[in-house]
Amino acid sequence: MDYEMESGFEGLPRDRKNFSPLVGIMTNSLQLITITPLEPEETLTTVYECSTTENNQINSAASQQKPMINNAVQRINEGDSATFTEWFGEYTNERWNTVRDGINSIADNSVVAYKCDDRTGVYAYVYPTDSSHTIYCCKVFWNIPVVGGFDTKAGTLIHELSHFNNIAATRDWVYGTPGARDLARSNPTRAVNNADNYEYFSESLWN
Repeated sequence: MDYEMESGFEGLPRDRKNFSPLVGIMTNSLQLITITPLEPEETLTTVYECSTTENNQINSAASQQKPMINNAVQRINEGDSATFTEWFGEYTNERWNTVRDGINSIADNSVVAYKCDDRTGVYAYVYPTDSSHTIYCCKVFWNIPVVGGFDTKAGTLIHELSHFNNIAATRDWVYGTPGARDLARSNPTRAVNNADNYEYFSESLWN
């Protein structure tokens, strides 16, 4: 969902929510037109500076995110076709190039900032046009493992980094492992643009 300002269309935050399995796909055709510009942090969120404990958890996740995404880079370059097919659908050169470039962009990025937000039912979110690459960590984030399995802290950081327009510009077409696997089978074009698929591809190779 986007909102229109005088300067053009601006993206609302891409947030990773704690949803039960969903049936169907929500379109992004709805537009919210405002008379005055929205102030995202003030209007839509309860943002605060992270505590020492929260920063320690974020730093731990970030320290695991780097080797996890670097491993994904290595494995896709080696041609791990089974894992690629599981998360991104039948192999084509075009899709492989899209995924390779996206994963490399996540791995190459060195500009990341973090803030915290009291949102319930949300892992984390970002504003895709934000050049500071700020990731807002929310309540679900603190209750998931750093690594090990799916939907981890390290994997969530990969998910959120993929959303930035100058990294991989992914969307949230579906959430969760069942939805991501089904998307790879039914609509691989969207799978290579879905943030959870990048996260699960990386986590599945790290477990």
